[in-house]
Amino acid sequence: MKYTKRESRFNEQAVEAAKQANAITEPVRTWADWYDAGYLVRRDERANPLFKVEIRTYGSAYLAEFFGASQVVPHPCRKAARCVS
Repeated sequence: MKYTKRESRFNEQAVEAAKQANAITEPVRTWADWYDAGYLVRRDERANPLFKVEIRTYGSAYLAEFFGASQVVPHPCRKAARCVS
């Protein structure tokens, strides 16, 4: 997603504030960011987001869910040339 500089600063500050408020030290990303990095969020009891933050983009706002590094596994097909189900 594209953000203005002001929105980007606001979003970064909001995520950092939420991490500190919840005492989270591990790296966090949204589901889509983890997927783009080659990981899948687990689909078990650990699939609950660590926290939610209101993210602003182009004058709109939405509630983004953040997952920690302990909640993801490497995507089995992202690195392979072809994924066979």
